[in-house]
Amino acid sequence: MAEHALSWAEDQDPFGHVMSQAYPHINAKCFTRLLESFEESLKDKFPDFMGARGISAMTNRYTMAVKRVVKYPDTVITGARISEVRPDRVFVIFSVWSVRQNIMVAEFQAWVVFFNHDKGVTVELPREGGVYNELYRNLLRRAEESNRAVQRWHMKKIAGSPAQEKL
Repeated sequence: MAEHALSWAEDQDPFGHVMSQAYPHINAKCFTRLLESFEESLKDKFPDFMGARGISAMTNRYTMAVKRVVKYPDTVITGARISEVRPDRVFVIFSVWSVRQNIMVAEFQAWVVFFNHDKGVTVELPREGGVYNELYRNLLRRAEESNRAVQRWHMKKIAGSPAQEKL
Protein backbone atom coordinates (compact mmCIF):
# COMPACT_ATOMS: atom_id res chain seq x y z
CA MET A 1 0.00 0.00 0.00
CA ALA A 2 1.01 3.59 -0.55
CA GLU A 3 -0.42 6.93 0.49
CA HIS A 4 -0.39 10.05 -1.69
CA ALA A 5 -1.50 13.49 -0.53
CA LEU A 6 -2.82 15.27 -3.60
CA SER A 7 -0.90 18.33 -4.70
CA TRP A 8 -2.83 21.41 -5.75
CA ALA A 9 -0.17 22.41 -8.29
CA GLU A 10 0.90 19.04 -9.70
CA ASP A 11 -2.12 16.72 -9.64
CA GLN A 12 -5.00 18.93 -10.82
CA ASP A 13 -6.32 19.65 -14.29
CA PRO A 14 -7.85 23.07 -15.18
CA PHE A 15 -11.22 21.90 -13.83
CA GLY A 16 -9.93 21.15 -10.33
CA HIS A 17 -10.02 17.36 -10.80
CA VAL A 18 -7.11 15.00 -10.41
CA MET A 19 -5.88 14.78 -13.99
CA SER A 20 -5.70 11.40 -15.65
CA GLN A 21 -1.92 11.72 -16.09
CA ALA A 22 -1.48 11.90 -12.30
CA TYR A 23 -2.92 8.44 -11.66
CA PRO A 24 0.01 6.44 -13.11
CA HIS A 25 2.40 8.51 -10.97
CA ILE A 26 0.25 7.87 -7.90
CA ASN A 27 0.12 4.17 -8.78
CA ALA A 28 3.90 3.98 -9.24
CA LYS A 29 4.44 4.41 -5.49
CA CYS A 30 2.42 1.28 -4.79
CA PHE A 31 4.16 -0.59 -7.63
CA THR A 32 7.50 0.19 -5.99
CA ARG A 33 6.20 -1.07 -2.64
CA LEU A 34 5.07 -4.27 -4.36
CA LEU A 35 8.56 -4.75 -5.79
CA GLU A 36 10.09 -4.05 -2.38
CA SER A 37 8.06 -6.97 -1.01
CA PHE A 38 10.15 -9.26 -3.25
CA GLU A 39 13.25 -8.66 -1.11
CA GLU A 40 12.36 -11.53 1.23
CA SER A 41 12.58 -14.00 -1.66
CA LEU A 42 15.42 -12.43 -3.63
CA LYS A 43 17.77 -11.87 -0.69
CA ASP A 44 21.20 -10.71 -1.96
CA LYS A 45 19.90 -10.47 -5.56
CA PHE A 46 17.40 -7.77 -4.51
CA PRO A 47 19.70 -4.73 -5.09
CA ASP A 48 20.39 -5.94 -8.63
CA PHE A 49 16.67 -6.59 -9.17
CA MET A 50 15.78 -3.04 -8.10
CA GLY A 51 18.69 -1.59 -10.08
CA ALA A 52 17.58 -3.31 -13.32
CA ARG A 53 20.81 -5.30 -13.45
CA GLY A 54 20.14 -8.82 -14.67
CA ILE A 55 16.62 -10.02 -13.87
CA SER A 56 14.05 -7.44 -12.84
CA ALA A 57 10.38 -6.61 -13.39
CA MET A 58 8.65 -4.07 -15.56
CA THR A 59 5.07 -3.21 -16.41
CA ASN A 60 4.49 -4.00 -20.05
CA ARG A 61 0.74 -3.32 -20.20
CA TYR A 62 -1.86 -1.65 -18.03
CA THR A 63 -5.39 -0.35 -18.17
CA MET A 64 -6.84 2.34 -15.97
CA ALA A 65 -10.46 2.97 -15.03
CA VAL A 66 -11.31 6.21 -13.24
CA LYS A 67 -14.51 5.48 -11.32
CA ARG A 68 -15.12 8.82 -9.55
CA VAL A 69 -13.90 12.39 -9.76
CA VAL A 70 -11.30 13.26 -7.13
CA LYS A 71 -10.57 16.85 -6.16
CA TYR A 72 -7.97 18.59 -4.03
CA PRO A 73 -7.70 18.50 -1.04
CA ASP A 74 -7.68 14.74 -0.61
CA THR A 75 -5.37 11.86 0.11
CA VAL A 76 -5.53 8.64 -1.86
CA ILE A 77 -4.37 5.22 -0.74
CA THR A 78 -3.34 2.66 -3.33
CA GLY A 79 -3.27 -1.08 -2.67
CA ALA A 80 -1.97 -3.90 -4.85
CA ARG A 81 -3.40 -7.38 -5.21
CA ILE A 82 -1.64 -10.16 -7.11
CA SER A 83 -4.39 -11.90 -9.05
CA GLU A 84 -2.63 -14.27 -11.45
CA VAL A 85 0.89 -15.67 -11.71
CA ARG A 86 2.55 -17.15 -14.77
CA PRO A 87 6.19 -18.26 -15.00
CA ASP A 88 7.22 -15.03 -16.77
CA ARG A 89 4.67 -12.49 -15.46
CA VAL A 90 2.11 -11.54 -12.84
CA PHE A 91 -1.26 -9.83 -13.16
CA VAL A 92 -1.71 -7.15 -10.52
CA ILE A 93 -4.81 -5.13 -9.66
CA PHE A 94 -4.16 -1.75 -8.05
CA SER A 95 -7.08 -0.02 -6.31
CA VAL A 96 -7.00 3.70 -5.53
CA TRP A 97 -9.09 4.76 -2.52
CA SER A 98 -10.10 8.35 -1.68
CA VAL A 99 -9.82 9.11 2.02
CA ARG A 100 -12.14 12.10 1.70
CA GLN A 101 -14.86 10.22 -0.21
CA ASN A 102 -14.26 6.89 1.56
CA ILE A 103 -14.62 4.93 -1.68
CA MET A 104 -12.55 3.40 -4.48
CA VAL A 105 -11.99 6.04 -7.15
CA ALA A 106 -9.76 4.29 -9.70
CA GLU A 107 -8.41 0.88 -10.63
CA PHE A 108 -5.37 -0.24 -12.60
CA GLN A 109 -4.91 -3.70 -14.05
CA ALA A 110 -1.34 -4.45 -15.04
CA TRP A 111 0.78 -7.25 -16.42
CA VAL A 112 4.23 -7.12 -14.88
CA VAL A 113 6.83 -9.18 -16.76
CA PHE A 114 10.12 -10.53 -15.50
CA PHE A 115 12.87 -9.34 -17.77
CA ASN A 116 16.60 -9.96 -18.12
CA HIS A 117 18.02 -6.51 -18.79
CA ASP A 118 21.44 -7.89 -19.78
CA LYS A 119 19.97 -10.15 -22.49
CA GLY A 120 16.91 -8.06 -23.42
CA VAL A 121 14.43 -10.93 -23.06
CA THR A 122 11.64 -12.02 -20.74
CA VAL A 123 12.49 -14.85 -18.36
CA GLU A 124 10.57 -17.62 -16.64
CA LEU A 125 11.33 -17.46 -12.93
CA PRO A 126 11.15 -21.24 -12.25
CA ARG A 127 13.70 -21.92 -15.01
CA GLU A 128 16.09 -19.38 -13.51
CA GLY A 129 16.07 -21.41 -10.29
CA GLY A 130 17.39 -20.36 -6.89
CA VAL A 131 15.95 -17.16 -5.45
CA TYR A 132 13.90 -16.58 -8.61
CA ASN A 133 12.12 -19.89 -8.19
CA GLU A 134 11.53 -18.92 -4.55
CA LEU A 135 10.01 -15.61 -5.71
CA TYR A 136 7.76 -17.49 -8.14
CA ARG A 137 6.52 -19.84 -5.39
CA ASN A 138 5.86 -16.90 -3.05
CA LEU A 139 3.95 -15.05 -5.77
CA LEU A 140 1.79 -18.14 -6.38
CA ARG A 141 1.05 -18.35 -2.66
CA ARG A 142 0.19 -14.66 -2.44
CA ALA A 143 -2.13 -14.88 -5.45
CA GLU A 144 -3.93 -17.90 -3.98
CA GLU A 145 -4.40 -16.13 -0.63
CA SER A 146 -5.57 -12.96 -2.35
CA ASN A 147 -8.05 -14.77 -4.59
CA ARG A 148 -9.47 -16.68 -1.61
CA ALA A 149 -9.94 -13.40 0.29
CA VAL A 150 -11.73 -11.84 -2.69
CA GLN A 151 -13.97 -14.90 -3.00
CA ARG A 152 -14.86 -14.70 0.71
CA TRP A 153 -15.61 -10.99 0.35
CA HIS A 154 -17.90 -11.63 -2.64
CA MET A 155 -19.73 -14.43 -0.81
CA LYS A 156 -20.21 -12.21 2.24
CA LYS A 157 -21.46 -9.37 0.05
CA ILE A 158 -23.93 -11.68 -1.75
CA ALA A 159 -25.12 -13.16 1.55
CA GLY A 160 -25.87 -9.69 2.91
CA SER A 161 -27.62 -8.33 -0.19
CA PRO A 162 -31.35 -7.51 0.01
CA ALA A 163 -32.11 -9.94 -2.85
CA GLN A 164 -30.69 -12.82 -0.81
CA GLU A 165 -32.60 -11.82 2.31
CA LYS A 166 -35.92 -12.27 0.47
CA LEU A 167 -35.17 -15.89 -0.40
